[in-house]
Amino acid sequence: FPPSPSPSFMLKIYGMERELKREAPKPKNEADIDRFIGLVTRDVKAGTLPKRYATLSAREKAETLYDFLLTLKLTGKKDAEDEEAQQILKSQIKALVEDKEAYALFRKSFTDARLESADLRKSDLYVESKNLEGEIGDLNGKYKQLERKLFTEKIKGAASRKLAKEELADLAIELVEKRLKREALIRLENIDHTKENTDLAANQNYETLARYYEEAKDGFAWMPSRLEIDKAIKAALANGRFPLLVGEPGTGKSEQANAAARELTGELCVKLACTDSTGEHDLLFDTKILPGGGTFLEYGAAPKAFTGYESSEDTEPQYDHGRVLRLDEFLKINFNKSFGHLKEIGQKKPGDEMNEKIKHPVLPGSTIIATTNPAGTRHELKRMPPALEREFAEIEVPYLPMSHRDPELYDFMTFSLMNDKKYIPIAKSELAPAYVRKEVTGQKTSDGREIAAIEEIVPETNNMAHGALYRLAFAVKTIQDCYVADNPDKRKNYEATLPRYDATNKKIGVNGEPLTLKSSTLTPKEIAAWMKGYHKRFELPNKEMHTKTLSEWLRYKAGLFINQSPEDDRPKVEAIFRHFGILDPKPLLPNEEPMTRLDIGYLSPRVPRPVGLKKTTAVPKAGEAEASLPETRVVEAKDYVTVANERINVFPKGFAFDLPGSSKHYEIAYGQALKVKGKEASFAGVDGDGNAVILIGALVRKITKADFEKLLKKESLTTYEKTLSLLGGENIISGDDITKAFGITVENIKPIPFNEAEIKLHKALGHKLVYEVNRTPEGEPLTLAKLSELAGNNIIATNTDGTPKEYRLYKDQFDDTGKIKDAAWFSKETAMLSETPGGEWKFVSAEVIPGTESKNYIDQTDFLIKYVKDNIFKKTGLPVEYQKTIEAWNRDKPKIQQLITDAKWPEAAKALGEHPISQLLRESFTSTVYRTITLQKSRNQKILSSMYSRSCSFSSDGILVYFGVFGAGGAHVSGRRPVAAWSSMGAVFSRMKPLEIEL
Repeated sequence: FPPSPSPSFMLKIYGMERELKREAPKPKNEADIDRFIGLVTRDVKAGTLPKRYATLSAREKAETLYDFLLTLKLTGKKDAEDEEAQQILKSQIKALVEDKEAYALFRKSFTDARLESADLRKSDLYVESKNLEGEIGDLNGKYKQLERKLFTEKIKGAASRKLAKEELADLAIELVEKRLKREALIRLENIDHTKENTDLAANQNYETLARYYEEAKDGFAWMPSRLEIDKAIKAALANGRFPLLVGEPGTGKSEQANAAARELTGELCVKLACTDSTGEHDLLFDTKILPGGGTFLEYGAAPKAFTGYESSEDTEPQYDHGRVLRLDEFLKINFNKSFGHLKEIGQKKPGDEMNEKIKHPVLPGSTIIATTNPAGTRHELKRMPPALEREFAEIEVPYLPMSHRDPELYDFMTFSLMNDKKYIPIAKSELAPAYVRKEVTGQKTSDGREIAAIEEIVPETNNMAHGALYRLAFAVKTIQDCYVADNPDKRKNYEATLPRYDATNKKIGVNGEPLTLKSSTLTPKEIAAWMKGYHKRFELPNKEMHTKTLSEWLRYKAGLFINQSPEDDRPKVEAIFRHFGILDPKPLLPNEEPMTRLDIGYLSPRVPRPVGLKKTTAVPKAGEAEASLPETRVVEAKDYVTVANERINVFPKGFAFDLPGSSKHYEIAYGQALKVKGKEASFAGVDGDGNAVILIGALVRKITKADFEKLLKKESLTTYEKTLSLLGGENIISGDDITKAFGITVENIKPIPFNEAEIKLHKALGHKLVYEVNRTPEGEPLTLAKLSELAGNNIIATNTDGTPKEYRLYKDQFDDTGKIKDAAWFSKETAMLSETPGGEWKFVSAEVIPGTESKNYIDQTDFLIKYVKDNIFKKTGLPVEYQKTIEAWNRDKPKIQQLITDAKWPEAAKALGEHPISQLLRESFTSTVYRTITLQKSRNQKILSSMYSRSCSFSSDGILVYFGVFGAGGAHVSGRRPVAAWSSMGAVFSRMKPLEIEL
């Protein structure tokens, strides 16, 4: 967790320094953390946690525990009320500690963070970066101090000012060099992208984000693009011209002017909002009547900024130097009324009399910074008179840049999500961009090590593999660009990159007109409010705000923004959010852990990903050919702490083994779902010695290679050969079929988790056993697009004249090569198109289950439940997971029915498709497509020739997807709302069973 608390981070709070020194050394491992927590919660009973904690994941509870501990650290009050609150916090800490899974995850993450810090400190490059950061801080402080003194003329004498300017120039040059060096360090320019170096860059980036967070609390974060604007402001002033900051609403013009003013004068601007009535009384003075008779002058904005006096009644100035006059909405001013006053003000120099009626001298440091929207028809603004243009320098203030190379808007969102501990208590998968691993040859590090693979960012900005926050950054940038492009004077700069809007289908696609927005835009200030609001969402009595995840929160906020957009813009804004998947949140990845400071640092694509290296696994013996030695790629290992409190490195690899009497090779795949004594678990990989590591909640269990092989051979695994003899080859879709259909060679298959009795039962029911593959050998997901691409030619039969007469996939949705057509209704449904088959062995009914036809989705589900009870588990009784899932269905069904009654179709379809009962009993439509293509290509068999199978997949507009009716035109991807009930639409039964292991 960042920042890792120091070993004594709470000792002064509790007055336990001496006691801890007697009882334990400084925390170095998990045992020390246990002792430390024991001291914090000593003599405290576990308290009652709020009800909502029951729904929190282990990761969220671990993050809460960390937050509570740091809150106690930061507490400094000694009054009785606060002491009572501290005791309550301690009792809740103890309650969280007693949650074994949450505490194990906290302890591991806490240790990970400290080990990361320890490893970093060993690096020479780390020492260099820390020194560099300190030098930049010192130089920046000196530069700002000297710059302010020169600007406000606190340095007297020509010689002294000359020397000060020389020193300022030297500081500026050195500061620029070191800032560029810091940026190069984050990007690791000319430095090997090995993990020890990328960790350093990630740490540097985390510290940069934390610095932005602190700066933003003071009103302005000095991000790279804002620094460039500041340079332009000061360059204009140095050239004797007043900066005119030009930008669309919400780009931050006023904040930029305030930041420059604080840099130059130490004070905020004196601001004046310009209108067509702005004149002498606003700019210079207005005559007021004294209570006892007589009059006085109440000074306008210019004398207040330039002289430090508020009125003619003041006897002395309130400031000893000038300030910046900020003229907002400058081009709205009536130049006929104000031109002369502006010229007069602009020509004043320090020491000049302000005005014939304002006798006070102009102070050093007085200047003007103006802000405005762009001139032109869009904002109905005219340019200023040419005689005044010479006094001003136009400086463009655009929205924050956003690209893979320059992700400033995303970085802004990231630090805006930080809490007061500079931590982000959110699942990493909701935030991070996605990368693909690519094998390379012929590349080496500077010390001669061979590079085996690199990671490159997924180029498609709306790819659902990216986290919701990363996709949102591109959605917001698109909205901003479309808004700016509606200005005719700016459109030519954006037209080539604008999305195309299909007004008929209200979607973004290849065809259509360039999308522009008349008045809808999302400013950085609004986005920051979205981010801050996420942490405060439970503080208001609004059920819609109480979202479980950030992705759901962003959908809620995007929905509000859409509804509040003008009518003409509304469907376009919705299309943008839908294009980037913001309205269709994806579920969290299982077993996510709290982030460390390095995890947060790695979020930005500014930070390079570590390369994969190659190494030889043995040293050549004398006379042995070097080429005969095996060479393996070193993959990035992950640290785990075992239940025995042992730290191990785990590599993301499968565990290969053989079963007696079988010629097949089997593998427990990395990440494969398992069950250990009824608990959900997963295979975490292997350690450096090839031993198996199983993740159970937040704890891992290491099993020696030999013991794990013995265990697997003892379990009720059925060999492929035995299964084949029980079912017959016609009832198994396996490796040979997959190779024929998609050209994918299956080397090691997963063990078959069904016992002989189960296999016989499913055969009696007419079910088929299907082996699903969900990735290519290169690791590419087998999405619908990839399946159809690998299947090849979509035409499966032609007439004698060569014209097509039969298609595999519906010809109006897929072209002759199998590519999805842009006109297909689902062509932009990113969530649907990112689905893959389940990647396991499963039993499915050959066709739809009789009796599921002519039923709506809810009634179909009830029928499938009855089918399971009466056929699959009639003799054995329902397993626990089926019991719990059915109970959840009966509990949730009335709520879902109400969504249907209220015609809330997207919410209803999502609730039905994502419900555990649907996931348990139905296929995804991609799995049905996978099976359909496999059987047609490998055996020339057609399934679902006259029926549709209704899946657990759903579209963004509230449709539950079905697939089938495999006629001459090809099998269809279609769908209807949950209430639909057709005689040609049923449900295929699906059963996927995790491998159960007794440890």
